[in-house]
Amino acid sequence: MNNYFRLNIPMSVKWTCLALTSAFVTVVILHYKRKKFNSKVLFFEPIGYRPNYSLCPQIMKIVNCLYSAQKSIDVCVYTISSEPLAEALVDAHKRGILVRIIVSNGILLNTKEVRLFRNSGIKTKYQIYDDGSKMHHKFAIVDSTQLIHGSMNWTHQAAFNNWESVLITNLPSIVNGFNEGFEKTWLTIS
Repeated sequence: MNNYFRLNIPMSVKWTCLALTSAFVTVVILHYKRKKFNSKVLFFEPIGYRPNYSLCPQIMKIVNCLYSAQKSIDVCVYTISSEPLAEALVDAHKRGILVRIIVSNGILLNTKEVRLFRNSGIKTKYQIYDDGSKMHHKFAIVDSTQLIHGSMNWTHQAAFNNWESVLITNLPSIVNGFNEGFEKTWLTIS
Protein backbone atom coordinates (compact mmCIF):
# COMPACT_ATOMS: atom_id res chain seq x y z
CA MET A 1 0.00 0.00 0.00
CA ASN A 2 2.87 2.39 0.70
CA ASN A 3 4.02 2.01 -2.87
CA TYR A 4 0.62 3.07 -4.12
CA PHE A 5 1.10 6.62 -2.74
CA ARG A 6 4.73 6.90 -3.70
CA LEU A 7 5.36 8.81 -6.84
CA ASN A 8 8.38 8.24 -8.95
CA ILE A 9 9.45 11.89 -8.99
CA PRO A 10 13.15 12.64 -9.20
CA MET A 11 14.66 13.99 -5.99
CA SER A 12 15.76 17.23 -7.71
CA VAL A 13 12.13 17.99 -8.64
CA LYS A 14 10.99 17.30 -5.07
CA TRP A 15 13.61 19.70 -3.70
CA THR A 16 12.70 22.32 -6.27
CA CYS A 17 9.00 22.07 -5.34
CA LEU A 18 9.87 22.31 -1.66
CA ALA A 19 12.05 25.38 -2.25
CA LEU A 20 9.36 27.09 -4.35
CA THR A 21 6.68 26.35 -1.76
CA SER A 22 8.90 27.71 1.00
CA ALA A 23 9.66 30.85 -1.02
CA PHE A 24 5.96 31.38 -1.75
CA VAL A 25 5.00 31.05 1.92
CA THR A 26 7.78 33.46 2.90
CA VAL A 27 6.61 36.06 0.36
CA VAL A 28 3.01 35.78 1.56
CA ILE A 29 4.01 36.18 5.21
CA LEU A 30 6.26 39.15 4.46
CA HIS A 31 3.54 40.77 2.35
CA TYR A 32 0.96 40.60 5.13
CA LYS A 33 3.36 41.51 7.93
CA ARG A 34 5.07 44.30 6.05
CA LYS A 35 4.52 47.75 7.50
CA LYS A 36 5.13 50.80 5.44
CA PHE A 37 7.39 53.30 7.12
CA ASN A 38 6.90 56.89 6.12
CA SER A 39 8.41 60.22 7.02
CA LYS A 40 7.45 63.72 5.95
CA VAL A 41 9.47 66.84 6.54
CA LEU A 42 7.53 70.11 6.67
CA PHE A 43 9.23 73.47 6.32
CA PHE A 44 7.53 76.68 7.38
CA GLU A 45 8.68 80.11 6.33
CA PRO A 46 7.28 83.54 7.12
CA ILE A 47 4.31 84.37 4.93
CA GLY A 48 2.73 87.03 7.13
CA TYR A 49 -0.46 87.04 9.14
CA ARG A 50 -3.29 84.93 7.75
CA PRO A 51 -6.62 84.65 9.55
CA ASN A 52 -7.36 81.32 7.86
CA TYR A 53 -5.24 78.27 8.69
CA SER A 54 -6.37 76.49 5.54
CA LEU A 55 -3.89 78.78 3.78
CA CYS A 56 -1.12 76.87 5.58
CA PRO A 57 -0.89 73.36 4.10
CA GLN A 58 1.82 72.33 6.59
CA ILE A 59 -0.50 72.97 9.55
CA MET A 60 -3.23 70.98 7.81
CA LYS A 61 -0.83 68.00 7.48
CA ILE A 62 -0.30 68.09 11.25
CA VAL A 63 -4.06 68.42 11.82
CA ASN A 64 -4.71 65.44 9.53
CA CYS A 65 -2.18 63.38 11.47
CA LEU A 66 -4.01 64.22 14.72
CA TYR A 67 -7.36 63.33 13.14
CA SER A 68 -5.97 59.92 12.16
CA ALA A 69 -5.75 58.91 15.84
CA GLN A 70 -7.61 55.74 16.79
CA LYS A 71 -6.52 55.31 20.42
CA SER A 72 -4.31 58.04 21.84
CA ILE A 73 -2.58 61.37 21.35
CA ASP A 74 0.23 62.49 23.66
CA VAL A 75 1.33 66.11 23.25
CA CYS A 76 4.37 67.68 24.88
CA VAL A 77 4.88 71.24 23.63
CA TYR A 78 6.05 74.48 25.17
CA THR A 79 2.80 76.22 24.31
CA ILE A 80 -0.40 75.78 22.29
CA SER A 81 -2.39 78.65 20.85
CA SER A 82 -3.13 77.30 17.37
CA GLU A 83 -6.89 76.97 16.92
CA PRO A 84 -6.90 74.13 14.35
CA LEU A 85 -4.43 72.03 16.36
CA ALA A 86 -6.40 72.63 19.57
CA GLU A 87 -9.68 71.82 17.83
CA ALA A 88 -8.24 68.55 16.49
CA LEU A 89 -7.20 67.57 20.04
CA VAL A 90 -10.60 68.44 21.53
CA ASP A 91 -12.38 66.60 18.72
CA ALA A 92 -10.22 63.53 19.32
CA HIS A 93 -11.08 63.66 23.03
CA LYS A 94 -14.79 63.88 22.16
CA ARG A 95 -14.40 60.78 19.94
CA GLY A 96 -13.08 58.82 22.91
CA ILE A 97 -9.39 59.11 22.05
CA LEU A 98 -7.14 59.35 25.13
CA VAL A 99 -5.53 62.80 24.89
CA ARG A 100 -2.78 63.83 27.30
CA ILE A 101 -1.12 67.24 27.06
CA ILE A 102 1.94 68.70 28.75
CA VAL A 103 2.63 72.41 28.33
CA SER A 104 5.05 74.76 29.98
CA ASN A 105 3.85 77.01 32.79
CA GLY A 106 4.87 80.07 30.78
CA ILE A 107 3.22 83.26 29.65
CA LEU A 108 0.88 81.40 27.29
CA LEU A 109 -0.40 78.97 29.92
CA ASN A 110 -3.81 80.64 29.96
CA THR A 111 -4.49 80.79 26.24
CA LYS A 112 -8.09 80.12 25.27
CA GLU A 113 -6.90 76.82 23.74
CA VAL A 114 -5.34 75.59 27.00
CA ARG A 115 -8.46 76.68 28.91
CA LEU A 116 -10.50 74.75 26.32
CA PHE A 117 -8.50 71.58 27.11
CA ARG A 118 -9.16 71.94 30.83
CA ASN A 119 -12.85 72.70 30.29
CA SER A 120 -13.20 69.71 27.93
CA GLY A 121 -11.77 67.33 30.51
CA ILE A 122 -8.53 66.64 28.63
CA LYS A 123 -5.74 65.52 30.95
CA THR A 124 -3.39 68.51 30.96
CA LYS A 125 -0.22 68.98 32.99
CA TYR A 126 2.00 72.04 33.37
CA GLN A 127 5.71 72.16 33.98
CA ILE A 128 6.54 74.55 36.81
CA TYR A 129 9.74 76.62 36.81
CA ASP A 130 10.84 76.12 40.40
CA ASP A 131 14.46 75.75 39.37
CA GLY A 132 14.45 78.17 36.44
CA SER A 133 14.35 75.39 33.84
CA LYS A 134 11.86 75.31 30.97
CA MET A 135 10.04 72.37 29.44
CA HIS A 136 10.78 73.31 25.84
CA HIS A 137 9.77 70.14 23.97
CA LYS A 138 7.74 70.30 20.78
CA PHE A 139 6.41 66.86 19.92
CA ALA A 140 3.26 64.75 19.77
CA ILE A 141 2.71 61.03 19.42
CA VAL A 142 -0.38 59.59 17.72
CA ASP A 143 -1.41 56.04 18.65
CA SER A 144 2.11 55.39 19.98
CA THR A 145 3.19 54.89 16.34
CA GLN A 146 3.39 58.33 14.67
CA LEU A 147 5.64 61.15 15.82
CA ILE A 148 5.21 64.86 15.09
CA HIS A 149 8.42 66.63 16.11
CA GLY A 150 10.18 69.84 15.26
CA SER A 151 11.16 73.35 16.18
CA MET A 152 7.62 74.74 16.03
CA ASN A 153 5.57 75.81 19.01
CA TRP A 154 1.93 75.10 18.26
CA THR A 155 1.06 78.76 17.72
CA HIS A 156 -0.31 80.97 14.96
CA GLN A 157 2.93 82.98 15.13
CA ALA A 158 5.04 79.89 14.44
CA ALA A 159 2.85 78.75 11.54
CA PHE A 160 2.86 82.04 9.66
CA ASN A 161 5.74 84.20 10.84
CA ASN A 162 8.63 81.89 11.74
CA TRP A 163 11.13 79.69 9.99
CA GLU A 164 10.26 76.25 11.38
CA SER A 165 10.67 72.58 10.56
CA VAL A 166 8.55 69.59 11.54
CA LEU A 167 9.10 65.88 10.99
CA ILE A 168 6.18 63.43 10.88
CA THR A 169 7.35 59.82 10.98
CA ASN A 170 6.28 56.32 11.96
CA LEU A 171 9.81 54.85 12.19
CA PRO A 172 9.78 52.74 15.38
CA SER A 173 13.46 53.43 16.07
CA ILE A 174 12.56 57.11 16.50
CA VAL A 175 8.98 56.94 17.82
CA ASN A 176 9.77 54.48 20.63
CA GLY A 177 12.26 56.85 22.25
CA PHE A 178 9.69 59.65 22.26
CA ASN A 179 7.08 57.32 23.77
CA GLU A 180 9.48 56.61 26.62
CA GLY A 181 10.37 60.29 26.97
CA PHE A 182 6.73 61.34 27.13
CA GLU A 183 5.90 58.75 29.80
CA LYS A 184 8.88 59.83 31.89
CA THR A 185 7.92 63.50 31.59
CA TRP A 186 4.24 62.75 32.30
CA LEU A 187 5.17 60.93 35.50
CA THR A 188 7.69 63.59 36.54
CA ILE A 189 5.25 66.51 36.28
CA SER A 190 2.54 66.56 38.94
